[in-house]
Amino acid sequence: MTKTLLSITPIEQREAFFALKTRRDIAVLLGYRYDGLVYQIYKIPAEKKYETFFVPKKSGELRTIHAPSPKIKRIQRLLNEVLQNVYKPKPVVFGFTSGKNIVDNASKHKKKNWVLNVDLENFFPSINFGRVRGMFMHKPYNLPDEVATTLAKICCFENSIPQGAPTSPVISNMICAQMDSQLQDLAWKHRCFYTRYADDITFSTTLHEFPLEIAKVNSVLSIDLGQELINIIQQNGFEINHGKVRAFAYFQRQEVTGLTVNKFPNVRRKFVMQIRSMLHAWDKKGLQTAEAEHYELYNKRHHNQNSKLPAYKKVVKGKIDFFGMVKGLNNSRYMEFKREYLRLSRRDKNVPFKNISAKTESKIIIYTEGPTDPPILKTAWQKLYQDEILFIITPVEIKPGIATGATALAAELNTHRKQHGIVIGIFDRDAEGIKAYKSLHSGEFEEKDGFKISIDRNAAAIILPIPTGKEKLAELDKLWIENYFSETALNTKTTDGKGLAFEYKPVVVTKKIGDKIIEETKTDERSLETAVIKDGGKRIFAEKIVPTLPVDEFKGFELVFEKINEIAELLQEL
Repeated sequence: MTKTLLSITPIEQREAFFALKTRRDIAVLLGYRYDGLVYQIYKIPAEKKYETFFVPKKSGELRTIHAPSPKIKRIQRLLNEVLQNVYKPKPVVFGFTSGKNIVDNASKHKKKNWVLNVDLENFFPSINFGRVRGMFMHKPYNLPDEVATTLAKICCFENSIPQGAPTSPVISNMICAQMDSQLQDLAWKHRCFYTRYADDITFSTTLHEFPLEIAKVNSVLSIDLGQELINIIQQNGFEINHGKVRAFAYFQRQEVTGLTVNKFPNVRRKFVMQIRSMLHAWDKKGLQTAEAEHYELYNKRHHNQNSKLPAYKKVVKGKIDFFGMVKGLNNSRYMEFKREYLRLSRRDKNVPFKNISAKTESKIIIYTEGPTDPPILKTAWQKLYQDEILFIITPVEIKPGIATGATALAAELNTHRKQHGIVIGIFDRDAEGIKAYKSLHSGEFEEKDGFKISIDRNAAAIILPIPTGKEKLAELDKLWIENYFSETALNTKTTDGKGLAFEYKPVVVTKKIGDKIIEETKTDERSLETAVIKDGGKRIFAEKIVPTLPVDEFKGFELVFEKINEIAELLQEL
């Protein structure tokens, strides 16, 4: 084995894993010096490898978290990458698997007559060192004793896989592989459906009642699990948490991994009301007061005083994101919550559009002359405000018979229909842009300070504002979006030497010598005043170089966004 983890494909990682023969092979695969790996795993005292703390469960009890040290965590992350390519999850496994979530898990049990939830007790703690080592030594991995022992040492702490280690989720799935196969067979044999999400096992059926081999349901809380089901779980080294076994009929609220599934996966009404309440408190009382009141109530119910409270904004955003994952990103209520969150965030950060309703903003389209302008403007917004954009920025469509982007932009604004929403065009301050800007129908577009607006068409146009230090470029009609940046930024290249390319035009300098006026042509003058940007490197500059520039390079763009904001406020008011 000579290749390291960073240089091989997922298939090669899998092959290298099954070819492991010695501890040195593990070091090579993970890209570690052998003595360095051995020192971290075997020499450092256990108490220095992990930090232990506690987080509250919903029940009010505390969950123990063992967070690995940075060096141990790095080893575990590398091993986790390999194991993710080695372990192939079965279709019934939804927890800790790429591309699957609790919504996918819940969907398998929607519209069923009966749903049964079974919880595995002390899931991670019950997976001990011996089980992990034995798993690596037996089918389908068949690794030598030395390799299996070392891998188990990497994955375990205090004789179990720790909650907090990057390797624990995939190890738990690998350990459960045989049980998953057996429970899946049991379910299919008795016309039921089975899935597992971490330690949450779910069976469901369209039959009028569960087969006795699965369960006998006396009531929601009184369930006699089938002996075959119990045997499979216990024979695979797990115990059932009987206090969390639940069964629900179709006429009751059926839940799977926290989601209702009677018709389709959904959140509880209480969860929706909580999001609405938190947003309302933030709006009416301000962020600090809302946060203080929220955590005063939270502390009384759950909080462990030794753990750090999450930021109120993050809690709200997390709940909204979860709601979107369950309901879909096009769900109207999700979009309503997201827009309100964005409005409140902007209000607190004094970001443009703080007075624009999210409904209005989502209907605004910003048109630019060329295709490289939108990514520059989007990056500028992110750099200046660390904020999400709801309005659309896109290049105008250049239709057949139209020569330039500036001409196409003027044509779009002159023919825009009011019912199609608000459109704002941004014109470069160059010869073509100025000419097109002036061609907007004077009878419809009213001239304002730095922009034109048509109330009848719900349309407006901006001629690029002049940032400090760019007056000479504006005077020469050579101020386009790229020239908002400094010469240093414009001359920045990617690691492979790509970027903007310039063509320099001759400069005619007029001098008076005595009574004579002499015109002198200079061909070696190289500055932004004499430069013309070639099209070839514009996309690389916009997409690869601009995102790497410091925030100071974007100060001039504040003028652009202030004009857009002024237009949006005016059109919203009218």
